[in-house]
Amino acid sequence: MSLLSLAVIYRANEWRSVVFAEARLVSAPGERSLALPRFITSRLTGSRPFLILVKQLEEAGFRLVHILALRLIVALAAFMSAALIVTRSPIKVTGLLILVVSAFHIWTKKMAGARREQFEAQLPLIVHALAGAITSGQSLNQAIVRVAQEVPDPGGSELGLVSQQISLGMTLDAALEELRCRWEIEALNMAVAGLAIQKRTGGNMAQLLRQVSEALAERRRLQEDLRVETTQSRMSASLIGVLPVIVLGAISVVDPTFIAPLLSTPGGLVMLALAAALEAAGFFLISRILDIEP
Repeated sequence: MSLLSLAVIYRANEWRSVVFAEARLVSAPGERSLALPRFITSRLTGSRPFLILVKQLEEAGFRLVHILALRLIVALAAFMSAALIVTRSPIKVTGLLILVVSAFHIWTKKMAGARREQFEAQLPLIVHALAGAITSGQSLNQAIVRVAQEVPDPGGSELGLVSQQISLGMTLDAALEELRCRWEIEALNMAVAGLAIQKRTGGNMAQLLRQVSEALAERRRLQEDLRVETTQSRMSASLIGVLPVIVLGAISVVDPTFIAPLLSTPGGLVMLALAAALEAAGFFLISRILDIEP
């Protein structure tokens, strides 16, 4: 028997002993039948891929992300099992799995980016609304509750979460710090830092918030100007990455024999890999050059 087989048997026995130990801790017979599903669920929800999936769903704006992540994993497992039964090809199923996971990752990243952009655009309005509420005589906590009801998502839901955390006993500084760490937006860092400094030094909070709101609005305007000025360069960067792939696919359709040496010979594969590396490097360099912060 090989060492790999011994390791697999040892690991299976270890998991079985843990499941039986959990089952013995449960007194009711009906509860013992749930020991294995509970054990699998606890191991799954504590794994790193599951936590990454939860984070992606949270950034994309979904609610009840842990339950949703479990449902997605179960649905993916059922789909892959059906695909394996139909195709009877582990290689094809593995490729399909990579394709599905990659498409889901791109989709959630796109949704998270759109939500992040929307929240960053709302920040000047949110800070200005907080300043107006404080000017009318409300405290900062009351102003957060009021603005959370007036501002649409995602800003309204985020302020509502801050209000809920404060009502459950978390300090205002801790709730704002968690909000800052959750989004990691430079404009939000400026607003939270301004509030922290004002609480330590004192002064007119409404006036401070108005100044922060004006600074955020000006910073937003500069970002829009930079985006407009660099539109042509960003399109060039996209073409650099996409155009060679399109040309290669078109040639392979029109004249497959012409492109065959590039895909079937060692020299052709080396040249193809080198071209792909140079294309990726060029796309990366242009993207870094265009990554300008106001």
